Amino acid sequence: MDLVINGIKQMVVTGRVRPGDRLPTEMELAASLSVSRGSVREAMKILSAFGIVDIIRGDGTYVATSMRKTFFGPLFFSLIASKGDAERLVELREMVELGIVRIIARNASEEDLREIERHYEALRHQIEGGERNPKTLAACDIAFHRALGRATKNELIERIYGFLIEYFAHAIEKVHEDETSRLAALRLHGELAAALHARDARRAEEAIESYDRGWVRLLVAPRNQTEQHS
Repeated sequence: MDLVINGIKQMVVTGRVRPGDRLPTEMELAASLSVSRGSVREAMKILSAFGIVDIIRGDGTYVATSMRKTFFGPLFFSLIASKGDAERLVELREMVELGIVRIIARNASEEDLREIERHYEALRHQIEGGERNPKTLAACDIAFHRALGRATKNELIERIYGFLIEYFAHAIEKVHEDETSRLAALRLHGELAAALHARDARRAEEAIESYDRGWVRLLVAPRNQTEQHS
């Protein structure tokens, strides 16, 4: 399946296919890449879920044309095809978020800042009210981060950040499975919201750095423990 995703990636990057172009059939791709048709089919499902291709029943599979789906082109493919080194992904997220909070401090309207606070309060209300469903809490958490993206007033940054947050969605659920990490996340969300409300970029950066160090412990440490016991 990875071979298929990388093959499509190369077709796009090299310009062999462009947005709106029809891709070869499953049989043609399977033959050219020396893989099974089942592998091609599974790869297309993943690419469709990420908005890279449009599958039209009875017609074929096309490279997506809308900016909503293809703005992040090759990097979409890179993150999907690489199984993602956790520590490097956390570093990527930290780099993006540090830039985002600086831009928010500079560009956000008062209403944008109030929206960020509203989403923080919604998360706080759920946690302090006794909600323990990780999916419910993760949805509130993700909504908070989407508000950060909108507050940059930069559509490209919003879209890129939105993709990163979706990529971390499963890990965000894991945060909310454990009470200690759930409360730590709530505290850091609160610190970030307060710093942005004051337009204090330095304080906001410190909150991001603390939060992302927690991500490294959450995502990397379990993997290292697994490797040690394997």
